[in-house]
Amino acid sequence: MHVVSPGGRLLDFARTPVDTITNCAFGGKDLRTLYITCGPYLLSLRTKIPGKAGYRPRA
Repeated sequence: MHVVSPGGRLLDFARTPVDTITNCAFGGKDLRTLYITCGPYLLSLRTKIPGKAGYRPRA
């Protein structure tokens, strides 16, 4: 997983056990836990920078 700034600069890199990441989402109270699915794995890692909350549709 590559973390890239809006200007295109590489900020961070994290290895995963499988090359193809199928999905990712930020979670936790501070949005600094990144949940990643890749192949049969569900991974989580703490990030230095908080993510952005995802879209939550109304019922």
